[in-house]
Order: sequence, then C-alpha cells, then structure tokens
Amino acid sequence: MAQREKVQQGKAKSRSKKMLHGLLFFIAFFLSEAGVAAEKPVIIVSQHNISYHNEFVEHFKKTFINISPSRKVVDIDLSDKANLNHTHSDIFSSASLIVTVGSEAARLVSESRPTAPVLHTLITISTSKKITHNARCLHKTLYIDQPFERQLALIATALPDRMEIGILLSPESTIELGRLRTIASHYSKQIYSVTIDNNTQLERSLEKIAKRSQLLLTLPDTTVINRRTAKTLIQGAYHRELPVVGFSKSMVKAGALMAVFSTPQQMAEQSAHLVSGMPGKGCRGKSTTEYPRNFSIAINYRVARILGIDLPEEDELVAKLKRMAITK
Repeated sequence: MAQREKVQQGKAKSRSKKMLHGLLFFIAFFLSEAGVAAEKPVIIVSQHNISYHNEFVEHFKKTFINISPSRKVVDIDLSDKANLNHTHSDIFSSASLIVTVGSEAARLVSESRPTAPVLHTLITISTSKKITHNARCLHKTLYIDQPFERQLALIATALPDRMEIGILLSPESTIELGRLRTIASHYSKQIYSVTIDNNTQLERSLEKIAKRSQLLLTLPDTTVINRRTAKTLIQGAYHRELPVVGFSKSMVKAGALMAVFSTPQQMAEQSAHLVSGMPGKGCRGKSTTEYPRNFSIAINYRVARILGIDLPEEDELVAKLKRMAITK
C-alpha cells in the first residue's frame, strides 16, 4: 500500500513538472512571436477554462493598460494542454513581473522559483500557506478570502438577534479559531466550532452545529466545502432551518442566505493597482498580503422569506459595512 502511494506521488510530481516545463516553453514561444521579450512584459498566468479567471484577466488588462499604458501584458493560458508539452528553462527571466490567477498557477509558478516579483491572486489563505516562495524575491498575495471582521460585521448588521454562530473547520483552518472568536466577541457573538477531517463527517457535524447555533458561517476551506460537499452542506443546513452565510455569489444561488464576496472585476482592479506599484526590475522589497478592499453582498430573498428572516437591500448592507470601514 505504501509502495503504491509512493508511485502515485511520483507520478503526480512528474505531471506537475511536465506542466511547468510546458508552460515555460509556451511563454518563451509566445514572447518570441510577439516580439516583446526584450521589453520585459508583465506575465499573467491563468486557466481560461474557468470563467471567473477570464473575467479577472480581461478586467486586469483593461485596468492596467489605463494605469500603465507603456507596459505590456502577456496572457498565458495554463489550461491549454496542447502548448504544454515541451521543456524550457528560466523563461520567467523574460518577465518584469508575474501575476498568478488561482491556486494551480500560484503553485506552478512558485515551483519554478522565479527571479521576477510575483503577485498571487484569487488564492485562499490556506492555499497560500502551502506555497514555498523564492525567499530572495519579492512576492505579494491578494487573498480571495474576505476578512473575518467584514464577515462578522455583515452578520451583526443583517442578523443582530442571532448570537450563536456555528462554523465547520478543517484541521488546517482551526488555527484561525482564536481570532474568529475574538472578533465575534466585539459584536457580542459566540462561535461554536466543529472540526472535520473529511466530507463523510459532514451530516453528523451539521447536526451538532444546528443544536448549538443559530446560523452557519462558511469559509473557503476546500476540506469542508467543495464541489462535492457544497450541495449537501447547504441543503443540510436549510432542512435544519439553519441560515448559511457563504463566501460567494454561487453559494447564494445554491441556497445560502447571504454572502459577502469580491467579484473578479473588483479583485482585478485592486491587482492592477498593486502591480503598478511593484518594481519592474529586480526582486527587492517587502513581501506582503492583502484582503480585497472592494466587496459585494448577495442575498437569497426567497430563502429569507421561507426562514422568516427580514433582510435589508443588498446595496444598503454594502453601504453600512463601508461606513464601518472594515478593511482587514
């Protein structure tokens, strides 16, 4: 069994290296054909088969061109496997700066140990902590996560009478529990948490949450909520009359009561301004992390009516949270 796991891990690493080498070759070819290698462009790496990646990239390029019209942007599609089948070395030296979109791009670029500054975007806190950076080179990260302060402020504003907040955590995200409880106490709220190792524990954990809590707050923790578990979690909470506070518009469409999130366009605009302020040469500088500054709120008013919850308009909630200046 152990031998089989080692073989599988070896195959996974081999596939990762092949994708990375193929990506580097494609970048080299693209830069050569475009005639921009000497101009040290900004390289943005994403997966075009993911719609919100496309939205981010298009808005990033539009915003960045307005800010820095003299700088070039090269857009690389990580999902184009036809161009990811050759090898090349050290092609990221052709970039003045690299922008990664999503966790897969962040992981592959970081494995190459680039010597250009890097901005990671559309990446969760938990994923960011797993990435090993080139310690000698500047990197910045714009989290896709909303700050806990903003999530708790939304709950306090929209659901002031719901004092007990349930949350499902994985062993990795449990480290955030202390900070969550501290922030919740500022709003006179209490956090009840259940830690799960895998999705087979979801139903039993939801039952525990429902007995002790008045709503369920979710975080972008892929151990807890992913494509396989999202429907089960939201429907399970709904049947227990437990409102779900999500972290994306799609969760609200699927039956969550409400969510605070940042759109790809909002993230792209912030990213473009971050890149414009990063050095175009060399790697020196302070590596930092940021949360999204601009945000939106989505509410499922049908779910609210069924649960007997009266909620204000989305724009009204956004305005209230902005007046509270929740930025981190």
